[in-house]
Amino acid sequence: MAGEKDPFQRPVTRRGALIGLLSAGTVTALAGIAAAASRGSVTPLGGAVPPEPGNAGAGAWSWTEPLPGLDPTPTTRPTMRPTMRPTPPTPGREPDAPRGARGLARGGRSDGQQIIRLENVHRGSSGWKIRLPADDRREQIKAYASATSVDLGERIDFHVSVNPAQEFRIRVYRLGWYGGLGGRLMTSSPVLRGTTQRPPATDPVTGMVSCDWTRSWSLVIPKTWVSGLYLAVCTNEKGFQHAVPFVVRDDAHPGEVLVVLPFTTYQAYNPYPLDNRDGKSLYYGFTPGGVQAATLRSRAVSFDRPYADSGLPNHFDKDVAFIQWAEREGYDVTYATSVDLHAGRVSPRRHRVLVFPGHDEYWSTQMRRVVEEARHDGTHQVWLCANNMYWRVRFEPNAHGVEDRVMVCYKDMTDPVYHVGGPTVLWRTVDQPEQSVLGAQYVAIVGRPAPLVASGTDHWFWAGTKVREGQRFPRLVGVEADAIQSRYQLPAAVEHVSLSASPFYDPAGRRRMQNTSLYQAPSGAWVFVAGTFHWPLALSKPGWVEPRIQQATENLFRKLLAK
Repeated sequence: MAGEKDPFQRPVTRRGALIGLLSAGTVTALAGIAAAASRGSVTPLGGAVPPEPGNAGAGAWSWTEPLPGLDPTPTTRPTMRPTMRPTPPTPGREPDAPRGARGLARGGRSDGQQIIRLENVHRGSSGWKIRLPADDRREQIKAYASATSVDLGERIDFHVSVNPAQEFRIRVYRLGWYGGLGGRLMTSSPVLRGTTQRPPATDPVTGMVSCDWTRSWSLVIPKTWVSGLYLAVCTNEKGFQHAVPFVVRDDAHPGEVLVVLPFTTYQAYNPYPLDNRDGKSLYYGFTPGGVQAATLRSRAVSFDRPYADSGLPNHFDKDVAFIQWAEREGYDVTYATSVDLHAGRVSPRRHRVLVFPGHDEYWSTQMRRVVEEARHDGTHQVWLCANNMYWRVRFEPNAHGVEDRVMVCYKDMTDPVYHVGGPTVLWRTVDQPEQSVLGAQYVAIVGRPAPLVASGTDHWFWAGTKVREGQRFPRLVGVEADAIQSRYQLPAAVEHVSLSASPFYDPAGRRRMQNTSLYQAPSGAWVFVAGTFHWPLALSKPGWVEPRIQQATENLFRKLLAK
């Protein structure tokens, strides 16, 4: 556009793709570094990876945006090679190298651990952070993906709308540690010619909002990529951005730890379009006057639509915080989504630990059956937030017959086809309380953040932390909380311990109690529930890091992964 600066045309300094430090003694990994550089030099569909806008340089704890993943200040400076400044250290932590290098001192490592460690010594990038978010009123640029996850070698499509019609580009990032920058640029589309696509449609029966946009760009996932949580960041000519999260699976690699990301809950809370008019989620819609109303909520939600505003889902920062910590630790992690659990695309029996890092509230019968069978088979489970497995849902195909693109949850007995998988109501309403699987369950919204109060501090979970009985961790209980509730069915357990007993007040001023729960099933499987939304933040998010919570979580994983 005449007279306006084109964000796609920026001077660039191109450098090598691999920057990293290995801890002393990691001699056996040196040969793998060259291989890692090779596997990282991915050629995108449009040629070499282009420069990315506003790469802010290296150094951890740069995640200071007011919203999850959002850098509020747009930048127009040219992309430069980041300077590897020392990462501000956490007590007892190495500053820069991924923790996998330190982990070699603890004994031998699996190939998967080497993959994660070597992946994270690649040049990092802060370009995944949304700097100038689009909004749902003007819809400067909006997008959604054809799937929540794809395996290596499979194709994923991106459906993009720009307003007004203009050119745009998509850059794809993998999220991880990467020296504290939190992401790595993997590939980019060429500059694409965008159009304004048709408005979303609202189903007159369920209130479901969905889009039927044409495909704008397709990406076949290179088989050299590493499984992970990815963000496709779409940027228009004026620099407005919208993110599309998706997962790359590696179905051939049975990683020790399977991280399951809560895309069902992401979509349940998605109010797109957040325009005070047409938007709906499973929680509310809008009156003609633009006021939120629970009575106008939808009874179904579609994955064929963008996430609201910036594109980053509700509580996305909790998942990112765990991922950064886990990949810094160098655990052998591989990734899937809650939809994959439902569809049977992943088998928990192939993994030693299932991790649910974020808020994972919406569960189908098939999903629940998978984790119950995994527990029976001895697969450990780690649930790092609260209010999990709360609502029962079912899935339906979209208008084009694509399976599992619609999630239904009426939240009452008015569900007209409730016999298919049972009524879409609370699990505890149908005598299947979630704590019969988890060991604790949702008790209340937290009115304001409260301290987590440690209990059972002589347990191995707290070993090495020097935490005393009744010790308080400020504001660690937040958003929603779980408790061990004696009036509901508890799981069969060899051992069941409460690791916290934290009083807090709900929004109505009623005093409640939060519990962090850990039990061992007769199969030998351990099941941990943090019981608060703020636990993963204490692992890695700047301003929230708590070394004693980090140590306790390390103790947990060491126990679960012991040979």
